[in-house]
Amino acid sequence: MLVGCAEEAVPPDNLSGVQRIEKPISEQELKTFLRIVARLPDKAPPTFSPLTDSFYADDPADRLIHECRVRFEKQFDVKRQGQIWKQNRGIRQASAKEGRSTAELAGMMTTLSTAICRAQLDDPQELVRLEKKGRVEIEGLKKKLDRLDQARSKGMTAAMSRQRTELSIRLSRTVALVEYLKVLRRVPEENIALVRRYHNQLGMLVDQSALENLNPKSLTAAFGD
Repeated sequence: MLVGCAEEAVPPDNLSGVQRIEKPISEQELKTFLRIVARLPDKAPPTFSPLTDSFYADDPADRLIHECRVRFEKQFDVKRQGQIWKQNRGIRQASAKEGRSTAELAGMMTTLSTAICRAQLDDPQELVRLEKKGRVEIEGLKKKLDRLDQARSKGMTAAMSRQRTELSIRLSRTVALVEYLKVLRRVPEENIALVRRYHNQLGMLVDQSALENLNPKSLTAAFGD
């Protein structure tokens, strides 16, 4: 019984000690993460839970952009994800055995996975260029949506409604991508070098197709070229 209680001892969610994307992560912490993953039943990192918030494609462009940014921030919220993982006994115990809370595990995962994605882009200035291109795309999509909304007073045809939905979806994806590029710019060089050294051990953190979508050619195409 005492052993069972010890296994359920969960470290408190000390958010001040959670690893952040913009801070260098130590090699020791990376190894701690790998040990936690090795303790999980399927020996694979847990997945981040998708948001359940509704997406309103009919919102005005300004509100749509704002809501997309809010949703993006929530997706990276380690406290939210930590609370969800805490309900899973396997994840909770694997983290606790290494003296980490589930929120700390979420912090390690976001830091390492983001560094892996950032490592796909060799030139930091390429991130700046792509982010600027994305902002131009957002402004163009916003103007198109605003024009369609102005036409509503004269009646919205079925074709216009379909066009607006398509533009809203494109706008939401572009906003999310630009926000992610901003996150990638926060990754320190130390983390890029570290994940490159541990490339083989960390390969399970990010889907290969996602990495392929992060090359400059794919990103440029995503912005309408």
